[in-house]
Amino acid sequence: MDYEEGWAEIKAIDDTKAGVKGLIDAGIVEIPRIFIRPPHELAEELNMCKSSTLQVPVVDLSGVELEDRRKKIVDEIREASEKWGFFQLVNLVNVFVFV
Repeated sequence: MDYEEGWAEIKAIDDTKAGVKGLIDAGIVEIPRIFIRPPHELAEELNMCKSSTLQVPVVDLSGVELEDRRKKIVDEIREASEKWGFFQLVNLVNVFVFV
C-alpha cells in the first residue's frame, strides 16, 4: 500500500467518527490494510528488541517489614512506575510462610 492509499483509508475510517468499534459494528470481515504491518517491519522490530540492552525494572520486596527498606522499596516502585509504567516484583512471599 502506498502513502496516498494509506492516508485515504485512515481518513475514511476517521471520517466515520466510529473508529474500530464502528468497523466491527458495520460487520467487516477483513482487517483493513492500514492495521496490518508488513512482515519485514515486524522482523526489523524483533531484531531491534533482541539487541536491546533495556531491562525491565526489578523491585525486591525482601525486608519490606523494615522501615528503612520499605521506604527504599516505595521509592523504587515509584521510579519504575513513572519511568516505565511497569516493573517486576521478586521475593513477594516470605519463605517462612511455607515452613
